[in-house]
Amino acid sequence: MALTKKRCYPSGLESFMNDEQITSVVEHWPRFITLEAKLSEKQTKPLTKVSPFLIQKGIQGVIGTPKSVKKLKSGALLIEVSKKQQSSSLLALNTLADIPVIGKIHSGLNQSKGILYDRDHDLDDIPEQEIQSKLESQGVISVKRFMKKRNDNIEATNTYLLTFCSPTLPTNIKVGLYVMKIEMFVPNPLRCFKCQRFGHGQSNCKGNDTCFRCGEEGHDGKGCQKDLKCKNCKGDHMASSKQCPIWLKEKEIQKVKTEKRIPYPEAKKLVNMYTVPKPNLPSYSTVLKASSKKDSSTQVCENDLSQQTSTSNVPLSSNDNSKAVSPPTSASPTTVGTPKSVAEATSKPAAAGLTKLSGRQNRSPSKYTQKQSSDRLRKGSHDPVALHTKFGIFL
Repeated sequence: MALTKKRCYPSGLESFMNDEQITSVVEHWPRFITLEAKLSEKQTKPLTKVSPFLIQKGIQGVIGTPKSVKKLKSGALLIEVSKKQQSSSLLALNTLADIPVIGKIHSGLNQSKGILYDRDHDLDDIPEQEIQSKLESQGVISVKRFMKKRNDNIEATNTYLLTFCSPTLPTNIKVGLYVMKIEMFVPNPLRCFKCQRFGHGQSNCKGNDTCFRCGEEGHDGKGCQKDLKCKNCKGDHMASSKQCPIWLKEKEIQKVKTEKRIPYPEAKKLVNMYTVPKPNLPSYSTVLKASSKKDSSTQVCENDLSQQTSTSNVPLSSNDNSKAVSPPTSASPTTVGTPKSVAEATSKPAAAGLTKLSGRQNRSPSKYTQKQSSDRLRKGSHDPVALHTKFGIFL
């Protein structure tokens, strides 16, 4: 009998993690590698400027076909691999198509961060380092507890930031015997404290000193008493306000970047693609007004049509085999204007009110409606005034 090899995982992982998450935790290795050229007198071009066919030949000769390859703004290549051997080969690579290169582990994409809400305050008296050591078997490499300021006092909260050693964020984590939910962590937008713009830090800023309070250049905002004006959206608030439309947009960019695990420029393009209004399309209010006018005009036309067709004549179907109804011997005083003979009554066709026009014009009476009218006549609807008023039939 053949024996199958069973994979052994840390105790309890299979109860709240799927196979992909367990594999990412147990078999941890970097999946995102950056390759950059060693610039020198002989090599003056970064890898992003080298022929793409030459890059393809060099990479496939070393690791085969990778999962994805993207260009970075710095001139390096971001390579995502699907096998551990591919990752090790890229990190040990010295030359690529006769170009001296160096491979590095990407600092952010090989990790994932999640939020743990300790609603029952089970971890209040446990230090962060001890929590990390107890959760290390589940891929946790860092634990940070959020603090908040209240009345000039710094207080600890029940919210923890957990950093995992894999790019796949688990949905749950086991804390002792309890299973707690992990939510995705979306960082706040990066705002430069020098020029007050978003997307870069103060160390990489090439702009001028700008006040975060009034938005004017030339001072940093300390002691400024001018009116509030945002540098980014020109609104009456400071550049650090979380109600700023630009800040909200940057927050959405950070969310897309975290969810799709893509660089900031790509996430910004996606957000701009779906948030830019389409000038050629009418607004919702315009469509609503147009539809309301159309409905009212249609209703008026239907009313006019029903009034006109109530006096018009539609011939009865020749397929109606109902028996002829004899006229009353004496006309009632209320039957003013009724015909004097059966010939006159049958020569005057029934009104179009016999068929109810439901928003359609020039609709001929159906066989079902004609048969229904003849059945009502057979059953003894003897009041000629009521018949004329309701069905437009003369007796």
